[in-house]
Amino acid sequence: MDANVGINELEEMRQQVSLLKGKLEKEQIINEKLIRRSMYGKVSKVKRKSMILCTVGLLNIPCSFYVFSKFGLSFAFSAVTALFLLVAVIYTMWSGNSVRADYLLDKDLLEQSRGIALLKRRNFLWLRFGIPFICIWAGWFATELAMKEWNEVTMGFVSGSFVGLVAGLILGIQNYRKTQRRLDEVLQQIEELTR
Repeated sequence: MDANVGINELEEMRQQVSLLKGKLEKEQIINEKLIRRSMYGKVSKVKRKSMILCTVGLLNIPCSFYVFSKFGLSFAFSAVTALFLLVAVIYTMWSGNSVRADYLLDKDLLEQSRGIALLKRRNFLWLRFGIPFICIWAGWFATELAMKEWNEVTMGFVSGSFVGLVAGLILGIQNYRKTQRRLDEVLQQIEELTR
């Protein structure tokens, strides 16, 4: 009789272990889905901000031509500004093509991690190009303005432009840092899931 009790207890323990394994597997699947949903949210936010910046950049192309011609700045300056904005928009859209947020929900995470790492690299390269260009552009802008007759309207334009340039640089660098941090978090989550 002791042998039957031992066998029954052993069988009951096997069933409990099997049930526990099933629960753990379900919990792992749920955790993976939650982590994937979190990654999706972060990448979606990055892509949404990029599209907003692209829209603002495209809208600023005709606006800059109008405002610069109104203040008598050279056509070459206006054209280079418009070209820079156009290149920025195209580069941003091209860079974002390396990642699709919806793929994070159910596709291969290793492939997506390569795309995210590529996006991070492209963002860094743009910053390395953009900041020196903006410095040169600001110098050219100052030179253009120095050749103009100064009055109250010109002073207001210069003041507004300076404030806009400084605010744009600060916001741009903050956006860059937030974007890179979000992408780092997604890469860390992918690493945890694929380990």
